[in-house]
Parts: sequence; C-alpha cells; structure tokens
Amino acid sequence: MKELLSVIRMDLLKLRSVAGAMFPLLIIVFFLSATLSVSAAVFLYVIVVYFFVYTPAAYDEQSKGDYLTGSLPVRREKLVAAKYLYDLAVVAGACLAALAAGGIGAALKLGRGGSVAGMLPVLILIGCAFTAVVQPLILGFGVTRARYWILAAYAFGVAAATVLGMNVGGTRAQMPSALPGWLAPLLILFGAALLAVSYPIARRLYARRQFTD
Repeated sequence: MKELLSVIRMDLLKLRSVAGAMFPLLIIVFFLSATLSVSAAVFLYVIVVYFFVYTPAAYDEQSKGDYLTGSLPVRREKLVAAKYLYDLAVVAGACLAALAAGGIGAALKLGRGGSVAGMLPVLILIGCAFTAVVQPLILGFGVTRARYWILAAYAFGVAAATVLGMNVGGTRAQMPSALPGWLAPLLILFGAALLAVSYPIARRLYARRQFTD
C-alpha cells in the first residue's frame, strides 16, 4: 500500500507543477458553473476529470517521466493499481466540485439550473466510463499515440454530461434525485463494472509496453 500511495503522490506533485496554468481556468469554470445552469456544473465535472486524469500522463510524456516511472522498483501491476486508485479519487473530487458549484448556485438563487445532487449517479457513471476508456490507452500507448481516442472520449463525455444535465437534472427545487430510485444504483454498478473490465486490460497493455526513444 505504501508503494501505491507513493505513486499517487508523484502524480499529485506533477499537478502542482502545472497548477499556475490549470487552476485559474478551473476557478473560472467553477464560477460559471455556480451562476449558470446545472448543465454548466456537470460540464465543470467533466473538465475536472479530464484535466486531472490527463495532465500527469501528459507531463510524464513531455518530460520523459514515463521512462523513469517504468524503471521504478515497483511491479507494473502496482503502478496500474495506483493509477486506478488515483482516478477514483479524481472522480470523487470532481463530484464534490460539481455538487459545490450547484449548491452555491442554489443557495444564492443564481442561474436557472436543476439539482446537481440528482445527477450524482450519472456523474459517477460518466467519470468511470471516461477512466475505463482513457486509462488503458494512456498506459498502453502513451498520450501522444492515443491522443485522438482520448479527445474523442472527452468529447463524448462533454456531450453526454451536457445532454443529461439539461434533461435529467430537473429543477433546483427538486433536490432529491430526479432519477427513478431503482436506476441510480444500477448506473453506479454499471460504472464499477466498466472499471472492472478496464483494469485487467490496462494491466495487460502496460505489461507489454516498451519504453524506448
């Protein structure tokens, strides 16, 4: 477990190195999410997931840090496990950011959106689906080789989140979930199933990856 936490800490340090460029944009999007509709808060969620999953890998590839990571005295299986644990933390943090933006907007009676809380199972599903597609690509092929697939997954996530945010979010007065009671746990279970299928694929791809110039 100590090795996993060390790898996660490495990714957090990479984020800190680009914080000056990334966090002002996130603050702007957060402000817009709080003052506009629920779909804007959901859009914030997708941006946070994308930035925090993609940025450490992009930083590694640009600085040749992926070669260093591949040479660490840590089994590749543990490196993959650390990446997925990190991604789960990102999804959870993005959910909290979207809920905070929606909550602030609701408390100040801003915007015209619905309840972000009602969208939580959908957010979890979108985050899990994005991670399930993108993480095996990053680990197996690297950011540059997989960039078009990653952008396609991001575009799909934005489109899905926006459409669902507009049509499922309901009104802000409907703070309980707008989803049927039986559907919410199914969405979360489906997201978990996607990760369960994705994880062994990522392990196999990363085990076969060769780090050469």
